[in-house]
Amino acid sequence: MAADMVAWRNAVAASSGDLQQALATHKAQVAGIRQRPISDSQKQAEIAASYLAAASKVAALKRADNAALSQAGSQAERQAFAPPAAERQDPAAIMAARDARDRARELEKPADAQALLDEAQAAGDDSLGRAVAQHSYSQGWHGVTGQWAATQPPAVTASLDDAAEVANLGSPAGVMARSMAYYVPVPPELGTRTQGQLQTLANGAMGSYG
Repeated sequence: MAADMVAWRNAVAASSGDLQQALATHKAQVAGIRQRPISDSQKQAEIAASYLAAASKVAALKRADNAALSQAGSQAERQAFAPPAAERQDPAAIMAARDARDRARELEKPADAQALLDEAQAAGDDSLGRAVAQHSYSQGWHGVTGQWAATQPPAVTASLDDAAEVANLGSPAGVMARSMAYYVPVPPELGTRTQGQLQTLANGAMGSYG
């Protein structure tokens, strides 16, 4: 598993406690405000201030999560298609890799990519095979990438698995599921006010909810 993927998992585990704390604090504050001997309008102002403070904290946690996840995905892809260390120091290998990438970028159909990968593997051309696999991955031709990956060390497959997990989390369903975890319910006292209206209301709060 890529180091950044491990870092993302650790960050999620750590931020989960911060997220729950922010939500619990807001819930307790709202419960306390509702019991205070103040006018309904002042209660709304206090609740709005508490809600915006909680929403701000939760939004910051979500941004950090998204940034760490994006970094993990990028690192996983780089590691999956990185040439061996020896090739990175060999001028001839660097040039061959560049030429291979140029050829791969011209591929427009998965069948053509499959044919070129077969050719590269038959000739033992690792640079071309890697370039075709990487281009195929970017185009979503996973059958071609999978055929190449099957001939690679386990670390390559592990990196591709990490990249696939990140892609799944970034899918519409994945984004929806993760967004729900960062949702701060709007207290009923606030109705359907816009963000600007909530901020104006919160400006009248007497308490501190940072």
